[in-house]
Amino acid sequence: MLRNHSVSAHDGVTDAPRVQRARGALQSATDLFEHHFRDASVFQRKLEFKPPFPYICAMSDLKLSTLSVILGLIVALPSVFGLLKPRAFAAAARKFPRYTPAGYVLTLLGTAWFLYYVRQESVADFASMKKIFYFVFSAVGIGTCFFVRDFLPVRGLAVVFLLAAKLMADTARWEDTDWRLVISTWAYLLAIAGMWFTISPWRLRDILIVRDRPRVDGVQDFRAKDGRTTSVAAI
Repeated sequence: MLRNHSVSAHDGVTDAPRVQRARGALQSATDLFEHHFRDASVFQRKLEFKPPFPYICAMSDLKLSTLSVILGLIVALPSVFGLLKPRAFAAAARKFPRYTPAGYVLTLLGTAWFLYYVRQESVADFASMKKIFYFVFSAVGIGTCFFVRDFLPVRGLAVVFLLAAKLMADTARWEDTDWRLVISTWAYLLAIAGMWFTISPWRLRDILIVRDRPRVDGVQDFRAKDGRTTSVAAI
């Protein structure tokens, strides 16, 4: 028994360096993993897209209340002009579908906005194709300004409608309030209008041909009230 005890003690002594070496190897592996993980995080942060304009950066963090105020102002302010000067507003509305300078602005805005969403896309299958997408969609947007000038403002507005619908749906998706249904419904209506005007842009021209002043006043009054309601509900 004394012999066995001495052997066990001898084994414990011989195992101590092994345990120390194993602990040292484990600590080295842990330090190496933390070092590489930290470097990977820094590298990932360096690859993150930094938009050149602050308002684009805030697009993904936009609150539903802020978006509602912005949408309300976009709807209400032109309507106020329509109420104050209905004849001038009606003339501008009739001119809009074929006013090419406005088409340039809306089409290029829609192109830049769409490229922003492409760059924000995180699907791994598209990562290697993003440069191709940038070139193709940029060429389509710029080429549209030169080769598809017929009803260009309506086509550009349709693209902006579709992108705005995505922004509204994404912003309202995770909000825990019943008011999100208003914005979500509005987003779907914009998406439908965007697809409809893309297929048949002359429809907007037919809608905007308003000859009688009472009808103009009624439409602008409704839009002004709708814009004020949306903004007040957001506040």
